[in-house]
Amino acid sequence: MVSWRAVPSGRLGGVLRLIFTLASAVSLLVCVAAAVLWVRSYWVVDRYGFSPLHSVATDRGSLVFCRIDPDLNLMVERGYHRDPAPNPTSGWNPRQAARRTWNLFVAHGEDFPGFKMVVIELWPPVLLTGMVFTLWLRREVALRRRAFAGRCSRCGYDLRATPNRCPECGHIAEGATS
Repeated sequence: MVSWRAVPSGRLGGVLRLIFTLASAVSLLVCVAAAVLWVRSYWVVDRYGFSPLHSVATDRGSLVFCRIDPDLNLMVERGYHRDPAPNPTSGWNPRQAARRTWNLFVAHGEDFPGFKMVVIELWPPVLLTGMVFTLWLRREVALRRRAFAGRCSRCGYDLRATPNRCPECGHIAEGATS
């Protein structure tokens, strides 16, 4: 097993930066996908049945996970299905009887016999995953600003007097010749 102290700080910093960059890329993909799903859910209901008793669907800005009691003799169609969005004032709306906790609705019991449902708003995942990408972007802009201003990319020390190596932290500038 490699100890953290055995890895030179420059290499460890590069690995951590790569991991943060990859996590930010995945975060951006999830953010865009959730935002598209969020907007699309106001016009179209996308449903996917995993089994005859379990499904997930979109509904007016939410993701709905549903489990049906086997005694109910009601089955979910397997596979992907697309329907037009229902009118919010008519028909069956799980939010009316569900208890609400921080944009998470849980519907079950007397009002929905045989159904267990979790309704999650789609805006919190968009916000949270967007924040990770924003942090990465902010860091990258700061690093490029430092490099453009003649500062060390690691510690920010002014490198006008010693452009090849930082006297503060010892970091060798990119593109420097030995």
